[in-house]
Amino acid sequence: MTTRVSIFLTAWLLVATGAPTLAAGGEEWLPWTGTNRKTIRARFVSLENDRVTLELEGGKQAVVPLDRLDRASQKQAREALLRKADQPIQGIRGMKFVKVPRGRFRMGSPADEEGRVTNGSAGNAAVAFPFVQPAAANPTEPSDFETERRVDISRDFWMKETEVTWNEWNAVLENAEGQQYFDLIGKGRNGYDGDASGNHPVTGVSWFDAVKWCNLKSQIEGRAPVYHSTTDFSGAAVFKAGEEPPHANWDADGYRLPTEAEWEYACREGRSTGSKPCYADLDSIAWHATNSGGNTHPVGSRSVVAHHFGLHDMLGNVAEWCWDWSGTLKQEKVKDPKGPRDGLFRVFRGGSWADPERCCRAAYRGPFSPVAPESCLVGFRPVCGMDPAPKPKNR
Repeated sequence: MTTRVSIFLTAWLLVATGAPTLAAGGEEWLPWTGTNRKTIRARFVSLENDRVTLELEGGKQAVVPLDRLDRASQKQAREALLRKADQPIQGIRGMKFVKVPRGRFRMGSPADEEGRVTNGSAGNAAVAFPFVQPAAANPTEPSDFETERRVDISRDFWMKETEVTWNEWNAVLENAEGQQYFDLIGKGRNGYDGDASGNHPVTGVSWFDAVKWCNLKSQIEGRAPVYHSTTDFSGAAVFKAGEEPPHANWDADGYRLPTEAEWEYACREGRSTGSKPCYADLDSIAWHATNSGGNTHPVGSRSVVAHHFGLHDMLGNVAEWCWDWSGTLKQEKVKDPKGPRDGLFRVFRGGSWADPERCCRAAYRGPFSPVAPESCLVGFRPVCGMDPAPKPKNR
């Protein structure tokens, strides 16, 4: 065993301590394998800041960077962490979606709405994303960024009850065997200063990471992926890699990002401008700069005011990616709008734990680069055009 431990320490650059300690939580002695295919037996102690602490036979401890373990051992570490936190391990089918019925509403904000942001006043991206100034702001945006207009949502859709959590993000990636996705999607992170539960919203994901994740979840569950590299929507063209804007098959039964009209309609509970949720009871439903304590929180932990559709954290905690390119909202009646055909920035909605109250409004729109560096303020929640609860037929 001495030789094996020596190889283990040398190959993975582990840091050993001299004080023998007992493994927390009564973990079993299990094989742990590195990306160099070397295996030892050890017991799990902790997982923190992407570093796994293991107890070696003989009483010493070793610290292993998570990315130096193979996928099976990474999954083993996360499951051990959940057992210690006494949290259920969430599978890819354990995500709850709620129905948002079709309807009509007024999108945007009236000119006298408190906190209303225009490009000419405070600069929408600069207000919402103080950590990424000034690159997020788009100087070509219209001066009135929250134009009111009547929108018809002609189809029911199903929206995830909460933002995608760190556990849920990883549950999909860990089921990616044979899907050729695993190395093509960003790692993400456990919220901002997330705790051991893993139920903080995932952050550090680009717009492209989010759409690839949606495609991966769709394929794992036997659903038709929404995003493709070409408009023929064939299986060979499923969008998996790269940063060329994908095409969306809106009739597919897979998972996707909401359009910003769908997002605002769901946030407003199908009601029109001036209706809640806006400033009324914001502290009861949202984590924002004033009450968050400077970090994200487990999803659903602030939504004590009932939402008509059963959604949580639509405002605050993390901002949420939408499908649309950022652009002009024309003052006209529209049906199922999907935004401009192209652009430089994608839209995020809802504000975050670090944003002031004025950004945690249903009408608030922010532009951000789809290939932006990792942000601790942005996550996402998927929608589905068909009820995702029944098990679909295998394709």
